[in-house]
Amino acid sequence: IVKMKSFFSGLMLSAFFVFSANAQSPSVSSQSRAAAQFASVAPTLICVWQTVPTNWVIESYTYSPACGGYYKNSIYVRPPISPDIVCIQSTIPAGYVVTQRVNYRDCNFIGDGSLVIKIPSSFENVCAFSPIPYGFVITATYTSWICGSGVPNNMYVIQKF
Repeated sequence: IVKMKSFFSGLMLSAFFVFSANAQSPSVSSQSRAAAQFASVAPTLICVWQTVPTNWVIESYTYSPACGGYYKNSIYVRPPISPDIVCIQSTIPAGYVVTQRVNYRDCNFIGDGSLVIKIPSSFENVCAFSPIPYGFVITATYTSWICGSGVPNNMYVIQKF
């Protein structure tokens, strides 16, 4: 059942991105690539109280009788891809940046419960709470809804030096 849920979660995410691509979303190409790659990365199920391996991400929350007791008591973890959608509770892997907050239903929060992460190009717009990889500098700040509303200067422009 757990493997089927993972398969259907990936299938539904892929279907979401295909639908989004047909709707001409501004970031369609990167999201479509992430959806295509998503299915090729096999996640591992662990209990929520276990430590996520270093530089791995949380893909989704679920229920597993093996983990004892409560709703969404386990998580699927895996190595990241670029770009990727991960749960907001994930640590951001070394060398990755956060470019957007999104609502992905399998990440245990209502609204803005997920992050879009990627390996940055030489020039990138990132959320202000994103780690800044070694070799990059902040060249500007601005405000955008894409990283959460109501917070001034919540975006950075970073550039490789």
